[in-house]
Amino acid sequence: MSDSATDLPDRLAARPLPVLDADRGHMLAMLEEENWSMSDYARVIRRDPGFVARIIGMANERQASRGREPLHSTETAVSLLGKGPFADTVTEAATLDGQVGEATHRQGFRATVARALMSARLAEAMARERGSGEPEAAYLSGMLHHLPELALWAVEGESMRAVYTRIQDTGEHLEHAAEDVLATSLNRIGTTLAEAWHLPELVGLSFADPNATAQSPSRGIRLAAHVARESEFGWYHDGMDQCVTDTAAFIGGEPQEAATLLQAAALATLDDARTLGVVPTAAFLPLIGHQRVPVDPDLCLPRAGPRTGRASGGAETDPVRRHYQSAFKRLAAEIREQTRPMNRVMHDIFKSLHRDLDLSRVCFASFTPDRQELVARIVLDSNPESRLRGMRIKTEPPNLFSVLSRKPQGLWINEGNLDRYWPVIPANIKHRLTSREFFVFSIHADDRSLGVVYADRFGIDAPLDATTYEFFRRYCRLMIRELGQG
Repeated sequence: MSDSATDLPDRLAARPLPVLDADRGHMLAMLEEENWSMSDYARVIRRDPGFVARIIGMANERQASRGREPLHSTETAVSLLGKGPFADTVTEAATLDGQVGEATHRQGFRATVARALMSARLAEAMARERGSGEPEAAYLSGMLHHLPELALWAVEGESMRAVYTRIQDTGEHLEHAAEDVLATSLNRIGTTLAEAWHLPELVGLSFADPNATAQSPSRGIRLAAHVARESEFGWYHDGMDQCVTDTAAFIGGEPQEAATLLQAAALATLDDARTLGVVPTAAFLPLIGHQRVPVDPDLCLPRAGPRTGRASGGAETDPVRRHYQSAFKRLAAEIREQTRPMNRVMHDIFKSLHRDLDLSRVCFASFTPDRQELVARIVLDSNPESRLRGMRIKTEPPNLFSVLSRKPQGLWINEGNLDRYWPVIPANIKHRLTSREFFVFSIHADDRSLGVVYADRFGIDAPLDATTYEFFRRYCRLMIRELGQG
């Protein structure tokens, strides 16, 4: 391990986390009014990891100097410091916009804050449901479990970008990619920060607990963090089903109880995030009953688990057509006979394209409000760290996708027409597409273009064929019909 890698946790520990500009502005306004209680201050700052780490750390450093037990309550910590020192801390705190100059690093920091909020809310809810331990301690630990990523985005943003680039290129999990890039682990960074910043014991144990069991509080923190990350890929996939199962086992309840708990945590996260100016992903807008929730810009649904079933070859055989026809009719009948929210209908259509037509990558890119870009909103990919995620296609100058979107129509890019169409594909997305054979279809509703569906068989040893293209178009027309009726 290099000296630089060895020193990284200590370098991160030497720089306090920045606080969010919106939260600091809110706190300064409250302090000027002088009619708020210490409890009111605590309720505001507990949403901001930068403030939480500072205030809890300062209070616990004071506790340690007096030989007392560390605190794990924001309200108690604020009260212990007193209004004067607390106000000085708020005033002197560096803000994210002031400390971090690179926009993509700030974006990564804010996205991690949104994840930390979900993790905190869920950890708190699980602790309360179990009736053991302290919900407030679980909340703080669930939030501060994301300190390594937050600190990296704030201090070593390019290193964190390199981690995510490696995830995209190799499909590695975050922890493994971080260790390969940083030559140290996120857990080691976390334990170093927890110790250096005088954080509650449970925060440190969430990174390394030698005595952990399936029911240990530290296990609940790690579970909450995992669910928060998994939820960013959508609410309806096998990974989230496993999260519900694991949560049910941890709280000692039924899957329905766990699902309700996750939904409540997600909605509470949405409220927290709005006040902080961070944007939670679509997973934080779960479906309750038959309530319709619009497809969110950040919705990303990776395919969970290994690909199964037959990969249809180029031959247009009767068994292949019968398989496609059966899957299509079944889905169309289910949609017709059942009341489903529109984003669930779209998910089911994309899932059938992905699974039943053996299309390894399926993406829906919709227009931004100003219609200047098409942005990947839904991605199903056999590789969870898909290159298609986050794809943005400018509509000017005119290109293949923007021209295609002018009316409901499809196109099959293949060896026969590649020379004609490849030059009109924007250069900045060619590395994301990777495949030079794919389907694309423009989706319209109420005489207005909503976006395009992209699909290919990248990574599968089976070429696209005419039968698959025929049914791809049928699924897209089914989507247009349902959007028009919705």
